[in-house]
Amino acid sequence: MAAFDLIAFDLDGTVFGIPFKQKITQRVYRAFQAAHDRGITIAVATGRPVAMLGDQLKSAPWLDWGITVNGAQIVDMQGDQPSLCRPIDKQLALKLMRELGDKVSWSTFIDDTPYVEEKKVLHMAEMGLGAFSDPGVTSAAADASDTDTGEGKSVMERFGFNPIEAFASRTDMNIVPSIYKLVEDLPKTSKVQKFGCAFDSAEDTDAAFSELTRVHKDLDIAILNATELEITGVGVNKGSALELLCWKLGIDSARAVAFGDSGNDISLTGRSNHFVAMGNADGFIKERADEITATVQEDGVAAWIEKNLLN
Repeated sequence: MAAFDLIAFDLDGTVFGIPFKQKITQRVYRAFQAAHDRGITIAVATGRPVAMLGDQLKSAPWLDWGITVNGAQIVDMQGDQPSLCRPIDKQLALKLMRELGDKVSWSTFIDDTPYVEEKKVLHMAEMGLGAFSDPGVTSAAADASDTDTGEGKSVMERFGFNPIEAFASRTDMNIVPSIYKLVEDLPKTSKVQKFGCAFDSAEDTDAAFSELTRVHKDLDIAILNATELEITGVGVNKGSALELLCWKLGIDSARAVAFGDSGNDISLTGRSNHFVAMGNADGFIKERADEITATVQEDGVAAWIEKNLLN
């Protein structure tokens, strides 16, 4: 009998070595399939919505559940049961954006649809994040038009390519001028699931994290990377969603194992489930992990499953 009844896994940096390619290796794929064949429930636990999981995962017969948008959504990936959504109050979201003002740029997930501000796309290009961590991204903008940034230099002059055009060609996110305006104009039936806000420096990010966690007990705030925070409703995170899913399925959460590597996986630590950090995980994630496996490039999730669940 396997020591665990449920496997939950993060995507970027955990099974996606190159995030925007949305692919897991054949070794990892086979390990999940083999575990599933032995009766173990498989769940993805990600900051992405279902639309951004990639065709390979969405069509995988072994993927039972999706803990998506940092736990704001729990989805039956085989389609038999209704989804559970835990959104952010619209007025609270608008208040937060007013508080942080123009010093940040935003992305959001609304009704499982991803949106990002043009300003944040430029931030990602400057920092080499996301799609811009792939050197091939610049080829998508070879014929891009010259767009004025309002800072005396055009996008083409600053980057040598048009990051707005390049980003649009490489991702499933909808680019908008203003997230605030988008949320302000939402119909009452729409649900705001998560925000991402980007800062100019790690110091600004740390300061904002400290202040927001002190002031906003009505929000759940995680550090995604050195210059970006992720924000969901209070108590809404991957860890609480995993506990909720275990309860729903009648699985003892102590018999769940979760894999992760970065700040939005921190809620999977310090709970009754077992947490395995990737070899490439952030230092503070490794410190809180129950154990550490190999890196994503070394198929660390598959290595752990093969050793502990398949032998």
